Amino acid sequence: MGDPALPDDIKTLGYEIQWIESEFSNQDYKTVRPELIIASRQLSHTLILEFKSGANLKPDQLHRYSRIVKKDLVEKALIDIDMADLFDVVIIGQGENAERLKIGLDEKSYSFPLLITEANLLKLIYNKFTNSSLNQLFLNEFKINFDLVPSQYIPLDQDSELDEVAELIIPVLFKYMSTQTPAPRVSVDTICHHICPVWDCMGTPFRNIFKLKVKQVLEKAANTFFKEYLNWLSVRGGSVEIKNNPFDQSPTKRTRAFQMLLGIQKNFIKNLREESAQLELPFFP
Repeated sequence: MGDPALPDDIKTLGYEIQWIESEFSNQDYKTVRPELIIASRQLSHTLILEFKSGANLKPDQLHRYSRIVKKDLVEKALIDIDMADLFDVVIIGQGENAERLKIGLDEKSYSFPLLITEANLLKLIYNKFTNSSLNQLFLNEFKINFDLVPSQYIPLDQDSELDEVAELIIPVLFKYMSTQTPAPRVSVDTICHHICPVWDCMGTPFRNIFKLKVKQVLEKAANTFFKEYLNWLSVRGGSVEIKNNPFDQSPTKRTRAFQMLLGIQKNFIKNLREESAQLELPFFP
């Protein structure tokens, strides 16, 4: 699977995204759920990446990762066999938590490489990779633009508010309406693929959360602010039918139609934001 968002130095080594927020079981049939799995056919090597925002490592999680074998990657995580001769579980944490993370790995002598992020740098500070090319790359403070990661991979997450979702998907809907051959219907799946370039790599549970939020916004848009232009269809995962397309007007009127839609979009997003704020108000009996 290709990936435009991986840093060039990683892509040069042949690494491609395999899965995001996916889960599989180890040899003990215990579940592991890494944030990211990338693999290289060139090096026959797989990286299983676990990101840590805090300073604590969970012993049970580390143990489950330690029980992964090549067979698990090939048969359960569905990594190509020629990408999995060697693999590493990699812990990625913040610089301020480096010492605590080291202690967590030392408690059971886990050999997982520990990468630390500081500013726009990613550096290997503890243990080694099974592939020497990666040791050389990360020992030299690998530069990476964290403003693009993981937002280029997944623009939404389970904490995204509906107004944030709307800001992404309503312009996409306008794009489908304004093409020379407008689509009569736009499905939830089509929108998801459009705004998430690695949609097919995402694990099913995370993908379902993503789809639900897109579905909620499209259904609400069709039933409220955009009801003059859209119908909501709940079959086959959900879609909107474009019943009245302002862009079908003459070229001289299309600019005005677009400005009108932008106004509706602004009011729709404002309404979603206000509804979200009301839900967060404290309750005083």
